[in-house]
Amino acid sequence: MSPGDKYPGRLGDSPVIGAGSYADHRFGAAACTGHGELTIRAGTARAVVLYLKMGMTLEEACAEALDDLRALHRDFQGGVTLQAIDAAGKPHVTAIGLGGGLTYWLWQDGMAAAEERSITPENWCESGSYPCIPREPHPLLSAPARQRSTVSTSASHSAALASLGMRQSPRGDNATEPTLGPSGIAERLNCWLKKRR
Repeated sequence: MSPGDKYPGRLGDSPVIGAGSYADHRFGAAACTGHGELTIRAGTARAVVLYLKMGMTLEEACAEALDDLRALHRDFQGGVTLQAIDAAGKPHVTAIGLGGGLTYWLWQDGMAAAEERSITPENWCESGSYPCIPREPHPLLSAPARQRSTVSTSASHSAALASLGMRQSPRGDNATEPTLGPSGIAERLNCWLKKRR
């Protein structure tokens, strides 16, 4: 959207850390342009850096972030351009939902001058129809990887849940459920917060 196309009072994604921009010197950085409503909803820039933290390559991290955008319901046309860089300084630019070819300029240490590069934006749906058929998830996002990162049910975790009026779900799915009614949970939470101050 050009500045003249924005609704009065509209807040774009650029100032929203995690949506329009995000950086972590240990893993990399990402920034988005285009329809910020989508990147705000998906936390796109933060997602790229999180995927890098999980061990994905820069290209894989950007592809997963685009899949996160594809999963959102949208009632409007438009697209998003995603610029990212990993901790080693390797850049990657990709886009989704923008017709035709796009170009960007890259100038890094050791280059005599800036270099124009082109990319071909991806379609919102590989099949060309909506809703999109998701592709296979990255192996790091598979069920065994998710199981490795589940919440511990140690005694200290159980005690922390009990102090808030919660308990581990007996279903074994790492869900929690209340042991008190809503007012009891709120009362315990308020007491806990007062103790922390």
